[in-house]
Amino acid sequence: MSKPKNKDSNSPQKEKNTENSFSFGEKDSHLWVLTLLAFFGFIFYSTKSVGYYQDDEIAHFMSMMGFWDDPTSIMGNWSKPGYKLLYVLPATFGFQTVLYLNCLISALGCFLAAKIAQHFNPKAAVFALILAATQPIWIEMSFRNYADILSGVLLVASIYFALKEKWIVSSLFLSYDILVRQEFLILLLFFGVYLLIKRKWVPAFALGLFPLLYALWTLQAKGDFFYLITEAQETSAAYAKEYPKQGFNHYLLMSAVMFGALQIAMLCVAIVQICVAAFGKGWFKEKSSQVLFVFIPFAVFFGIHLIFNLKSPEIGPATGGNLRYMAAITPLIGVLGALSLFYLKKLSPTVLAITLGIVALLVANYLTYDHNYVKFLQDPQTGAKTRLWLSFGIFLAGAALY
Repeated sequence: MSKPKNKDSNSPQKEKNTENSFSFGEKDSHLWVLTLLAFFGFIFYSTKSVGYYQDDEIAHFMSMMGFWDDPTSIMGNWSKPGYKLLYVLPATFGFQTVLYLNCLISALGCFLAAKIAQHFNPKAAVFALILAATQPIWIEMSFRNYADILSGVLLVASIYFALKEKWIVSSLFLSYDILVRQEFLILLLFFGVYLLIKRKWVPAFALGLFPLLYALWTLQAKGDFFYLITEAQETSAAYAKEYPKQGFNHYLLMSAVMFGALQIAMLCVAIVQICVAAFGKGWFKEKSSQVLFVFIPFAVFFGIHLIFNLKSPEIGPATGGNLRYMAAITPLIGVLGALSLFYLKKLSPTVLAITLGIVALLVANYLTYDHNYVKFLQDPQTGAKTRLWLSFGIFLAGAALY
């Protein structure tokens, strides 16, 4: 009498069950549903937000319309030609159409953040989308007429295609982004060197495509091949007289206002995780090192703006410490936070406790004051008085996830 056969662990039935078992968010259809919810959420918030972030919000719309009378009017550092070229046609349908387009692009940025996280671990996708969509500065800017959201979406698109090794497409997105935010020139140079080292000749040269086309246009219209740079220098000199530098620690102090306390907690853990991994033997040859495609653009952009706000010595242009500039990297913060939970190597309990403990003290001491989305209403350096402890409470909630 033969023994009954044991069920093979690799039986077709088990394989079928394995294929059918998935978590919410591992399918693109789930992400599109959440993206649609984000889109309508941004539109809803636009109906509740009173007033304008700055008068530029109207001026940019007028500039879009002015293109049809004088196409050269969208040239320059303030006008952001890469931004305006995508909007001049929708603007003809009215201000509300542009608002809906802004919300759509904002939601798309959250979707791309999820797709980047999905590349590393499908379970991280939904969390990345939520972390990206719920950052205060992203919500606040989601429907407004500024180039910052678009620059962030183009950046995450470039990173996504780089991770998929579609190098030419990645290069073209980053190349076009230069016409939206010139700060990405430094990132473009880093990426160009990387591509040359990898002998990706065509993608490396593709990085210069849109700056070259713009230079040829300005040469014909303004007689200046380097107008992208010279006009930016003139604008910076003008801003230096109007917008004082806020200090090296300005964006650090305002980080919870921009990114959210929960995201700050997870970002700090992610940074430590990446640093610990980088000192490991052979890490740069592992797939996990691809997280640097996300981390380096974040670190470069954030670091540049810390330096730009130095009061002494003064380095780079005066930006006035505008919080909306940081919208360009908020999707990356969402990705890093999600990967911290679902992909990067876990820290030891001691290192995790030290990391969160230090950040908790900094949050409690510096990031719990009332603000007006421009600066703190009380100076954290003076040992202030009335505090709003919501930031600290949300930070603790983020810490509890670990």
